[in-house]
Amino acid sequence: MEWPIIQSLKNDFLFTINNYGLMNDYTMPFAHIMNAYLNPFSDDITNFQLSNTIISFLIFLVFAIVLKKIFSHINFLDILLISSVFLILPFFRTSAFWGKQENYGWLFLVIAFYFFFEIKKNISKDPSNKDILNVIFFCLTSACSLYARQALFFLPISFLLYLFLNNANKKIIITSIISFALFSIPGFLLMFTWGDVFHAVAGHEPWGSFLGGWINYKHILKNLPILLSFFGFYLLPIIVIEFLNSGFRNFIHIYLKSFLFALTILFFLSQTNLLNYLGDYTLAGGAVLKVNYLIQKNNFFFTFNF
Repeated sequence: MEWPIIQSLKNDFLFTINNYGLMNDYTMPFAHIMNAYLNPFSDDITNFQLSNTIISFLIFLVFAIVLKKIFSHINFLDILLISSVFLILPFFRTSAFWGKQENYGWLFLVIAFYFFFEIKKNISKDPSNKDILNVIFFCLTSACSLYARQALFFLPISFLLYLFLNNANKKIIITSIISFALFSIPGFLLMFTWGDVFHAVAGHEPWGSFLGGWINYKHILKNLPILLSFFGFYLLPIIVIEFLNSGFRNFIHIYLKSFLFALTILFFLSQTNLLNYLGDYTLAGGAVLKVNYLIQKNNFFFTFNF
């Protein structure tokens, strides 16, 4: 699937963009464009697959390096074990072999984590030039992660909420908003060209048979609990390390507002019957939701609290 798109982008960029829906790919073509014009091994399918496998494996190493910089007191072997969570994910291995876009999303997400923790150090102080650059690079890497994997839209939204809830310096907030606005321009141009978030073509199902149209901005509120549990599950090692590092009181002080804010939103959504589908899920849904079902059928309590 990815290989023909990459070759088509090389041969005729505008034609490929305008007819993207005909290629049965229901995501933004960010990683395909990167591979078409920046990957020197994209001329041969075997070399292309090998290069993507190597890049995907590097994500594990980059994640380990980022975690070590953030939690320097943690033994590096423990850091490697934590970061290796990527290597056991079935979809990660599939994407690594076939060169799908998802792993590029994880790569930029991991890099964005580094800049986020750098920003946290001086979030309330008057930012230096280095702090401003950290903000800009965070916005850039989080935008790239979103373009590569649209489910990662939670990152810029969570970051802005974090700034407001933790009384960040106004210069940091303004720089973040301006940076996100600039980095969103390519996405808005693409949506303007397509007339929607994804390129719908007459006679083709717009969002894929398995997904059934769920990946769409219209369903963001419905998907919110699953997305939160999905990322909460994989961020759990980092959260545990921070809890052990900062202590119970500091940890509660840092995250209580964010937790109550998310819990309030999910509570009101549950009262609108918008989330009733969570009680009867047969495909996917995330690990936390499956644990809910093991405890009690049609239960999704822990999805709210994870």
